[in-house]
Amino acid sequence: MLAWLSTAGGLAQVGLATLAPESPPPASGPDSAWAMLRFMAQVFVFHAGIAMLPVLLLALATRRWALATSALIVLGVGAGPELARSVRPDVSAGGGGGLKIVSFNIQYGGARPEAIMALLERERPDVVLFQEWTPGGNRALSSGLRERWPHAFEAARDDAFGQAVFSSRPMTSPLRVYPPGSFREPQITIEVEHRGAPARICNVHLLPPVSAAMFGEQRRAAQSLAAWAAQRSATSPDVFMGDFNATARTGVVGGLLDVGYVEAHAAAGRGRGATWPKRGSLRFVPGIRIDQALVGPGWRVLEARVGEDVGSDHRPVIVVIDRASP
Repeated sequence: MLAWLSTAGGLAQVGLATLAPESPPPASGPDSAWAMLRFMAQVFVFHAGIAMLPVLLLALATRRWALATSALIVLGVGAGPELARSVRPDVSAGGGGGLKIVSFNIQYGGARPEAIMALLERERPDVVLFQEWTPGGNRALSSGLRERWPHAFEAARDDAFGQAVFSSRPMTSPLRVYPPGSFREPQITIEVEHRGAPARICNVHLLPPVSAAMFGEQRRAAQSLAAWAAQRSATSPDVFMGDFNATARTGVVGGLLDVGYVEAHAAAGRGRGATWPKRGSLRFVPGIRIDQALVGPGWRVLEARVGEDVGSDHRPVIVVIDRASP
């Protein structure tokens, strides 16, 4: 009975995550609760899948074929896509000549500066993005970063929504601190030259869905980014990268996928690519990838990797992109 109850719950979760229609940005009331429920089902659908492994083994051992079939459906739909990336061959194309970008959420500036600098010295990226850039992070990192990546802009804040961008390449147009729309948190967008043409990179940090109000703001911000991307204007970013506080299977990220952007880890990464959490008791359970890189039309992903622990609750994300062949 317990195995059937677990499997029924798993079937409900994968059904909610994959079949329920997308809700509009919620304001309050039942629509908000329904959207939040679906969002959480999408975020943790992998966990629902792997939870079916003991049920599947029990069902096979006792020859309960209906239970086994049901558990296998949950496992395949919930965990199958991520498990498949864990066993697929290396699909990266090599980073020679590409534009390398590294993104860090440094947990209120509390990550280890020496670990960040060591990673950057090894990777030698062209552009470095920071989320949760605080005055303390500024003091600990800014001067050292500017020696190697001198083209920079910092918007330090005492809360979790400061940002900074550092580039080894000159910025070829005025940067944009906020995208179009009613953003209250910086989402710094810069433009650098790559192969004789502009490459626009938006440093993303959306609100975490820890309350109904913040969840609604997260979705509205994501919808604004997707609308900006869909314009294909002279300011629309080629790359949205940073802490989305959402997995790639959610509607928060799906808005950019719907307008032609590609999720970098799905294109060229291996394994699950989990980035969070690296601290606290939750670090002992399978993590989730909430730090994303979305790459627009006209570009291809050469590499997509997750960096090592630098003392934050997030692991950094590393991508190399290049212009697609004509």
